[in-house]
Amino acid sequence: MMMKRILNYGRWQLGRLVQALDRDTMKYHEESVKFQKLMAANNERVYRQMYADPQLLRHYLVDSRLDFYRQVAQKVVSHFYKDKSSATCLDVGCGTGHLLAELRNAGFSGRLVGLDPATSAGDQVRAHGVDLEFHSGYLSAQSWKEEFDLVLCTEVLEHCDYPADIVRDMIRVTKPDGMIMITVPDGRKDTWEGHIHFWSPESFKLFIESFLKKAVFDYFDDTNFCVMYC
Repeated sequence: MMMKRILNYGRWQLGRLVQALDRDTMKYHEESVKFQKLMAANNERVYRQMYADPQLLRHYLVDSRLDFYRQVAQKVVSHFYKDKSSATCLDVGCGTGHLLAELRNAGFSGRLVGLDPATSAGDQVRAHGVDLEFHSGYLSAQSWKEEFDLVLCTEVLEHCDYPADIVRDMIRVTKPDGMIMITVPDGRKDTWEGHIHFWSPESFKLFIESFLKKAVFDYFDDTNFCVMYC
């Protein structure tokens, strides 16, 4: 009799756990749908809101995004030919600063700078605690000139009205022997309504080579990747 009670209680507890997990899963899914609808607006207001809201950040910093930052960091390391210990680096549209933090962990021990229009991103960048510098605003408004050994711009240009202007500004702030690394989604597979531009690998190559002919191209996880040599 006692064993039967114990088994029945165990089943009841398991049932309660399954119901709780189902509720959490449904809640997470509902929040994710709301997050996607919010971010599709693709404006500064929603990004400021997202970077300041831990609940929204939970749906932004998913495992696939964090894995992406790690992959990009590995590619940066494999292509970067200068001394990592003293290199200066700028991340244009740095968001939460995870890519810069990955570079710091990969041995980039010089000045690492994040730039983003969303002021609320600054708290996320500094929270990594690895001496990352943050500036709020647009690259066009900065006085930097030939200042960085490495300039990054990952998953940003597809959001912007005038991506060519941003590339020209990146060239302006990069040292003559420096490097620019850019990623954009593969436009043939990218269906997100918040994006403005959709580059296939071929059209992305043409776009980049209109600025600098000295560039190499790569592709990974439905992502166009390039290295521009200044």
